[in-house]
Amino acid sequence: MELTPNKAIEEGYEYYVYPADGYQALKHLTDGDIDYNRNPMIVGKEPCHPSGLSPEELYETIADRCWDNWNEITGDDTDQVHDLIKEIDFTEISEKIQEKLNSLNYYKQSEIKLIEG
Repeated sequence: MELTPNKAIEEGYEYYVYPADGYQALKHLTDGDIDYNRNPMIVGKEPCHPSGLSPEELYETIADRCWDNWNEITGDDTDQVHDLIKEIDFTEISEKIQEKLNSLNYYKQSEIKLIEG
């Protein structure tokens, strides 16, 4: 699919990128300095956000780290540490982490080529 800047804006798009540049700042469709020789591509309409950790992932990460510390000191290879950490509800902290990460936006490149017009 191909769209001109004006048509893309009409359809609700705001940004484009030059795929060959790798990670880069977004360029706004209204900038007017589009280099069509560099194959600009429109990015998705909605921002994406990095994903945090689920309560289960938090539990596993923290329990494993605490167990490593405990095992290094004591040589204990039981599940005592995991069992204790499992009693903690990580739901609230998981939600708080995701809340913070939601302030970071990124856009995925679409398959829509930006063309002159």
